Amino acid sequence: MGRCNPLADPLVLGCRWAETPVMMQPPNEDDDVICHQIPDPNGGTCWTIHLGADTHGQRDSLTEAITLARQVAVSRQRPAWLLDDTGYPLKPMFPWAP
Repeated sequence: MGRCNPLADPLVLGCRWAETPVMMQPPNEDDDVICHQIPDPNGGTCWTIHLGADTHGQRDSLTEAITLARQVAVSRQRPAWLLDDTGYPLKPMFPWAP
């Protein structure tokens, strides 16, 4: 299996930068990028991007949130996970490339 290279493949949001695919490793909410869907009291939704306890931003659309999550994941060399309205388990935010 090839190595994860998020700089070369724009679809890849992050990886553990190891030979083991991230999908075989459980998410680590203390160290990984989490894109969390937050319901708005007015019926809308916003998305917050966290790396551990640090918030890296809030976006109004999933597309904008994915863009920010990708930037944070690549710059910090961490995997990115989605926590949407379906709840746990966290979902990897990229198609795993062979």
